[in-house]
Amino acid sequence: MVTMEKKPLRWFYKKYKLPFMKVLIQMIGYLSLLTGYAYMLLFNIGEDFSYTDYFLIGWMANFCLHETKQVLVSVARKRFENYANDWWNRLDWVLMITFTCGMLLKFGENSFSNDAGKIFLVVTFILLCIRILNMFSMSEFVGPKLIIIQKMFKDTYAFMTIMIVIMISFNVSYYSLLYPNSELSWSGIENIMKNGFWMLFGEFDPESDTLREPDCTFDKTAYTNGVLERCPETLGVYLSPYVRAIYGLIAIVLMLNLLIAIYSDTFSKVHEESEFYWSQLQNDFLEEYMLKTIFPVHLQIFAIPAFLLHLIGWMCFYSYNRIRGKHIKETNDGNYVGKLNASPMFVRGNLLS
Repeated sequence: MVTMEKKPLRWFYKKYKLPFMKVLIQMIGYLSLLTGYAYMLLFNIGEDFSYTDYFLIGWMANFCLHETKQVLVSVARKRFENYANDWWNRLDWVLMITFTCGMLLKFGENSFSNDAGKIFLVVTFILLCIRILNMFSMSEFVGPKLIIIQKMFKDTYAFMTIMIVIMISFNVSYYSLLYPNSELSWSGIENIMKNGFWMLFGEFDPESDTLREPDCTFDKTAYTNGVLERCPETLGVYLSPYVRAIYGLIAIVLMLNLLIAIYSDTFSKVHEESEFYWSQLQNDFLEEYMLKTIFPVHLQIFAIPAFLLHLIGWMCFYSYNRIRGKHIKETNDGNYVGKLNASPMFVRGNLLS
C-alpha cells in the first residue's frame, strides 16, 4: 500500500510542505498566468472566446476559490479583521472584480462596452504584475523595500491633496486669462486641467498660448468647428507667463522638493528598523503559506473536496458544542429551580439573596 510514511514519498512530502517550495510553485503558476494574459492582450483580444480566455477564466476561478477559502479560514480562526486589513488581500479582490468586469464587457454588443472591457483587462494585468511582488517578501533585501514603497504611497496621498488644490487654482486662473467665455465640454475641461499637470513633468508648449492671427482666429464658429485654433486674449498673453512662473516656483520647486524630503525621511526611518519590519513581514508571510494546501493557487479546484469535508466537520462540531452547551445550561437552571422549590421559605430567601 502506498502511504506517505514510505521514505521517498515522505521525503518529497516534507520538502513540498516547506513554504519556500509552495512559494516557488505559486510563482510558476503566476508566471504562466501573466504569460497567457500578456499573449491575450497583445495578440488575441478578439470578440470571440478562445482557448486563452478559457485558460484565464479557469485560473481566475481557482484564484477566487483560494481567496474564498482564506476568508472562511480567517472567520473560523476569528482573524477576519487581520485578513481585511491586509493590502494584498484587498488587491486580490480588486483584481478579481476588474477581471470579471473586463471579461463581461469584452463580449458586449457595442464598441463602447468592448473598449471599456479592454481598459478593465489592462488594469487587471497591471494589478497582477504588482501582486507577484508579494512573493518576494521573504527576501531580506526586497521585503523592507516593499514596506518603504507602501509607506511612501501613504505619504503621497496626503501630499496630493495639497497639490491638487494648488493645481486647480493655477489651471482655472491660467485658462480664464487666456480663453474666457469658453464652451463647457469634456474636451474643454481636459484642456483646462492638462496645463498644470504636464508642467509638473517638465512638458509645456508656450507657443500654443502666444498665437496671433492669421495662425488663429477669434471667430467662435471657426474655432468651434476646428478650422483654426482659438487666439488667446491679449491680457492673458501678458499675464500668463507670470502666473506660470509663480506656479512653477510653488509646485515644482517647493512642493516637489518637499515630497522628496518626505520620501527621504520615510526611507531613513524604515531603513533603520528594516530588520524588525522584515521579521514581521516574514512571520506573516510564513504563517500564510503554512496554512496553504499542497495544491497551488491555479489548482485549487482539486482541494475543494477536502476543504468541504473539513468545513462540514467544523460546522458539525461547532453546532454540537452550541447545542450541548445550551442543554447543560438548561439542565443546571432546572436543577437550581428544583432545589429552590424544595427548600424552606427562609432558605429560598437566602439563596435568592
